[in-house]
Amino acid sequence: MFSSYIKYIGVLTLVSLGLVSCKKEGTEQSKEKTIIKVSLSGTEFDNSDNIGNKANVGTQNKSISSLGIQQKVIPLKDDLVVFAELIPGTSGSIHSLRAASDKKRAATDRTDLPDGVKYKVAVYNTSGSYITERDYIRTEEDKTESLQLNSGETYTFVAYSINSKTELPAITFSDTNNKTLANSSLSNISGGMDLMYFRKEMAITGSDANNLNIVLKHKFSEITTLIDASATGYNIGSIDAGINSHFPTADVQLSDGNITRSGTAGVTKISFLGLNSMQLNGAPLILNGNTSSGALVISSITIGSITATNLSPFNDLSIVPGVRYTLRLTITPNDILLTHQGQSAVRINGLIWMRHNLGANTNLNPDVDPTNANLGGNYYQFGRAAVVATPSTQTGAISNWNTASAAENAWNSGTVNTPAKTTNDPCPSGFRVPTSLEFQQLIDNTTASNIGGTWGSDATNLPYGPAKVLTSVRNKSVLLTFPAAGYRSGDNGTLYWRGGAGGYWVSNAVTGASEMYKYAVTGPPANNMNQIYDNGDTFHNRRTGYSIRCIAEH
Repeated sequence: MFSSYIKYIGVLTLVSLGLVSCKKEGTEQSKEKTIIKVSLSGTEFDNSDNIGNKANVGTQNKSISSLGIQQKVIPLKDDLVVFAELIPGTSGSIHSLRAASDKKRAATDRTDLPDGVKYKVAVYNTSGSYITERDYIRTEEDKTESLQLNSGETYTFVAYSINSKTELPAITFSDTNNKTLANSSLSNISGGMDLMYFRKEMAITGSDANNLNIVLKHKFSEITTLIDASATGYNIGSIDAGINSHFPTADVQLSDGNITRSGTAGVTKISFLGLNSMQLNGAPLILNGNTSSGALVISSITIGSITATNLSPFNDLSIVPGVRYTLRLTITPNDILLTHQGQSAVRINGLIWMRHNLGANTNLNPDVDPTNANLGGNYYQFGRAAVVATPSTQTGAISNWNTASAAENAWNSGTVNTPAKTTNDPCPSGFRVPTSLEFQQLIDNTTASNIGGTWGSDATNLPYGPAKVLTSVRNKSVLLTFPAAGYRSGDNGTLYWRGGAGGYWVSNAVTGASEMYKYAVTGPPANNMNQIYDNGDTFHNRRTGYSIRCIAEH
């Protein structure tokens, strides 16, 4: 009996020891550590497919909720027009952008994080309590102390970066005695920093290393501005521009990445590269905003000799956080070459001019250097339709020269501001003799240069060749060439100064003066601009024979 009792006690002891042993082994198993191998796959912007779901800025532009492309055409100044496009999900230089808006883009726009950029990984358990954190450097992750967590448990991993090689914000806990995911945040982050965020819940399994693959999501918008003025033929000499609705700082809740913006929204400046060229690339601009009323503000821009100020090509931009945009501005001149009423013409500053002198051979290139007799055109007296001389007319006095002066309104029955063509006007249908105001507008909207080599310097110079060229300030391919055809004396029609100067009639005379009139003159070469003259001596008068360059009626 006693021995049986002893045996029973021994069995109980063995069972008890076994149970203790099993319990102790289970406790150790629950605390087995597993290494978390951190890797970074890249960073992502959202693209147009996600914009409609992400936006919470009120009434959305229809285009931003579908394709996401916003477009607008506005006048820049005079005859310059800006075609502006805000395109989500595109990046790169101006030369590689064209196809981006024509294809359906992926839902995300992934790029790599540059080597050397710092990022942080923070770990929380299933109850939300803070466990630990690690700071990493891109491509140098193996230099950071290994992250080891309990196998068999689930954790929340939060990662973030501001795309900096020197700065990495610390986590702010609203309660430092009870650090939790709910009270974790980043405080006072600069709106100009490229804030990126990642969150993932992951169960840790086994004893082998578990991989934590991180893809950081951009939390602010990125806008790259591209300006193309190549259609004008002129360089962009200077520009001062920015985008508004940008907040200076933000706080970020780590539990969900939600942003609270702070400070007063204003304009953040765009930095442009490659000034004094026709195409400018703006450095990528980080915008801390969420708006449907954003604006591109151009304080000033100089293209060639034109400066425009206080422009707003866009004032209703829909800008969604976390989206990369390309803002493309194409500047196009309205100054163009064209055919008007069957005549080869140009439009400069909204006015259409014939490219040839009246009476010239219109089948020839009017801008040939040097010019020739076939481009000189005919000579006309003020207020008359009759041709008084041609390039082939003898250079001396002309018999039966008309020495009577026409009335001051013989070509223009209206005013200098509202001209009206008369039956005495020699220009073809749809055209008339220009006013002095129109000629002055042409001068003001062009730059002058000389062609044809050596200009004559005395009244008896007779060869063709020199001419004045007026080139549009908005479009270098648009120009008018005025041959130095000289003039015919008002006394007897003798030719003077061909190849050294040239007079061009305007339709308005000086009111109340029988012999005074106005005319535009080209040359001599030291004179870099055409000028409008009043004249009234006995040699230069309304009976003088000058060239005519017709302007379209409007």
